[in-house]
Amino acid sequence: MAVLLVVLVVLGVAPALLLTGCPETTTWTDGGDGSVADTGLGVDPLGDEDSDGLCNMNEINRATDVFGPDTDDDGFSDFVEVAFGYNPLIAAIPQDDEVFELLAEPGATVRVPVALVIRGAGEDYTGAFEAFPAQDANGLTADDFWQGSIALFADPTDNVAVVEAEAQVFRGVVGTTELNFETTFTFEGGDRFEPCLRGYPFRYLVKRSDGRVLAAARALLVVVPPTNTGEWCAPALPCL
Repeated sequence: MAVLLVVLVVLGVAPALLLTGCPETTTWTDGGDGSVADTGLGVDPLGDEDSDGLCNMNEINRATDVFGPDTDDDGFSDFVEVAFGYNPLIAAIPQDDEVFELLAEPGATVRVPVALVIRGAGEDYTGAFEAFPAQDANGLTADDFWQGSIALFADPTDNVAVVEAEAQVFRGVVGTTELNFETTFTFEGGDRFEPCLRGYPFRYLVKRSDGRVLAAARALLVVVPPTNTGEWCAPALPCL
């Protein structure tokens, strides 16, 4: 089972989460009469030739394939990668351990393990789940599938005085210690079903008892229909 994050926090300083962005974009001008510059590809700049949700002009600016929905052939549409801050030109992004699939069947569940290594001096450490906005036609986010998070265990166990599972708290942490949490997502059915893949970004963060966020990891919950064709849901017009 993939683990969402392993981070070493030294002297209370956490490394920043690095995301590879998209290439620099070109500035388009209208020539003064309201018309948009010709793309040179025989397509409408404001249209969406491959129906992936990204406008042709946006795809040209980002050097993605105007005529194909998945430029880097990694299984994530160009729209999904751009909308959620990944690079649509690099197949290794997002990484496998950043993606967790939830089957779109009533009662289906996926558990996301989170492991963080910190160096404590007797402080308490609390985990927390946060959902990011998602490009969803029904206005759903990862929070609509989230069932809860718990603190599991510490390694070594003697470095922690108390574990409060439901509160997601490790109390009295001393020394270099791995803190393990788990976040659970469930599909409840109803109007949440769509016949295409949908992505919902979220993050799990850990705060020290003084309120300082020491580490945060971003991940993507993917809701998968029972009959998966590999097609991603695209937003209703207009395109991005």
